[in-house]
Amino acid sequence: MFVQQLTIIGVITKKLTMNGKILIIGGYGGVGQFISTALGDQFPGQVIVAGRNHQKAQDFSAETNNKVLPAKLDISNPDEVGSLLDDNVALVVMCVD
Repeated sequence: MFVQQLTIIGVITKKLTMNGKILIIGGYGGVGQFISTALGDQFPGQVIVAGRNHQKAQDFSAETNNKVLPAKLDISNPDEVGSLLDDNVALVVMCVD
């Protein structure tokens, strides 16, 4: 099942062309790590993993050899959301419980 899901993500991402960044909210959690890693491999330096715990985002970024970029984001704070979206974000993926 895991290999099949990874193949599906690979097929989808090969058809995408990204001019902006991909913001993954909850990108360092279980599901988020899977998606972030797959997208980070296809679009290194264009994937932002964000959540309330900036240290977790930084640690996960280091695990991916900085293919994904860490960010602190509390989605209940409109200023943080607006600021991050202003960073040339073209796609938002929500991976939150």
